[in-house]
Amino acid sequence: MKRLLLMLHDCDEARREKIFTLCEGKMEPVFLSENDPDYSAYMKRAEVIFGEPSPQALLETEGLRWLQLSWAGADRFLPPIKERKNVTLTNASGAYGVTIAEHAIAMLLALARRFPAYGRQQRQGIWQDLGSEWGLAGKTALILGVGDLGTQLALRLRSFDMHIVGLCRSARPAKLPFDDLITMEELDEALPRADAVFGCLPGTPKTAGLLSMERLNAMKEDAILINVGRGSLLRTQELAAVMRQGKLFGAGLDVTDEEPLPKEHPLWQLDNVILTPHVAGIAYGHLSATCDHIWDLFLDNLQRYLAGEALRNQVSFTEGY
Repeated sequence: MKRLLLMLHDCDEARREKIFTLCEGKMEPVFLSENDPDYSAYMKRAEVIFGEPSPQALLETEGLRWLQLSWAGADRFLPPIKERKNVTLTNASGAYGVTIAEHAIAMLLALARRFPAYGRQQRQGIWQDLGSEWGLAGKTALILGVGDLGTQLALRLRSFDMHIVGLCRSARPAKLPFDDLITMEELDEALPRADAVFGCLPGTPKTAGLLSMERLNAMKEDAILINVGRGSLLRTQELAAVMRQGKLFGAGLDVTDEEPLPKEHPLWQLDNVILTPHVAGIAYGHLSATCDHIWDLFLDNLQRYLAGEALRNQVSFTEGY
């Protein structure tokens, strides 16, 4: 029986041809979806999977050796496979930094200029000055996470003349695009000084609930909070409670602790909140450049796998990213 490469994402003819050429005489590529009647049988046989199978389907695999994700976040795939020492998990980290950073900046600018509230006025035909706005120049941006996303965001915030502080795991000298770097032990000291706080962290046990109610309350009264990393960073009910007390200038969330966010959630009703449905980093059907980056990564890793070489973007089962 041939070794099986299971493709859960379709692609153009040129990429298909390259996959079949790389696999010729070595593996059998099969393209299918979860709705295919043979899906379970193929999952059991698959040695390599490209895509995001359900955690339950992963538990049923018998010959899996490598799972390549098209996502950067790997947290939901760790429980089904982390105890299987013969399985390598790789993600698409590096493909999403630019597009998510642009999304975060769009949120920041819209909130700073009160666009959500002016948008509501526009729909009601109201012409009214809503008062003071929020300028970026000279402000301090605290970026939680200095990986690809955090770095791409910092690069773009520099053009707004902001002072940029990055939160990282271990102490290290600051280098551009960051003006300063802090560790987790310094977070409580840095939060009250930050004008804008950006969540750019992966979802791990160490980052879950990092922005607790106490820390949200410790932020500046007129700070802006943007989360484009993982929804587990904070509890949206706690954020809503803080904001309904008149704290924070605004908040932008592309990710939430419960997705989709319930229709009755109080955050939907606040004029200084922007909510987007986890689309900041979506590639397929959104940005072709991001999609191209993912496919280039997969094809390079496939070539490496077939040659017995080390794969790029391996996820640590202990760190979670």
